[in-house]
Amino acid sequence: MPTSYGVYAMPETPKPLSDRRYAALLDDITRLLAAKAEDTALKRLHTYWAVGQRVQGEALPEVNSYKRSILRDLASDASLPLRTLNEALRFYELYPTLDAVEHLGWSHIRLLLPIASPKTRGFYENLVREQKLSARALAAAIDAGLANPKAPRPTLARPQGAAYLYSAEVAAIIDGDTLDVVVDLGFRVRQELRLRLAHIDAPESGTPDGRKAKTFVAKSLLKAVQIVVKTARTDLYGRYVADLFYSQTPCSIDACFERGRYLNDELLQAGHALKLRVN
Repeated sequence: MPTSYGVYAMPETPKPLSDRRYAALLDDITRLLAAKAEDTALKRLHTYWAVGQRVQGEALPEVNSYKRSILRDLASDASLPLRTLNEALRFYELYPTLDAVEHLGWSHIRLLLPIASPKTRGFYENLVREQKLSARALAAAIDAGLANPKAPRPTLARPQGAAYLYSAEVAAIIDGDTLDVVVDLGFRVRQELRLRLAHIDAPESGTPDGRKAKTFVAKSLLKAVQIVVKTARTDLYGRYVADLFYSQTPCSIDACFERGRYLNDELLQAGHALKLRVN
């Protein structure tokens, strides 16, 4: 019988499931998933952990692909993607208790599951805790190989094409990847916009690393005499997603774009931001 979040006793020896045991397993998983519909992020974590625990509790035989066959049937009958069922099982196998990961979300866990080394997984678990990383930022951290500081840093390809270029002045630096600027739209029209630097993610401004990123941007742009932004779209929060170029010597907009310093990549190379998989 289950206790809190479904603690099930394992059979002593693996045996094929009878129709009755399969029906009971399916019923338990269906009830666990139904509870997820009303959950918080923490409850979702517990739900998938409990699903993995319940399946693991059956000690399904591995021979002749029997286990894989049962998991396929179970996923189909429970209207659950097979990948998610396998991830739930892997989740329970890697984390027999939830104490170490209750600060994570299911999206974080899915990114950690393919990492074989417990030491490396622990590094990223602590990184999320200390820097309050979103799942997207965690993905960038894993891609950047932060657990291996000797790994080469990723770089950004310099944008091409001179469309949507604007001369700008910095009005405020919000954090390492967000700025308020006043852009010159031409014909004596100026507009203040909030920019989100493209392709990168800097730490939150309230963290020590976030303050370092913000200071880096401030020092970089302090002596800039020409700032150029390339932007053509907004994100979900209404910020313009932009590449920012600057020069400390007078030059035209085109020259700054082609040969000026590329702030997005400089933040990445200085270790003050992570490269996003998708922007």
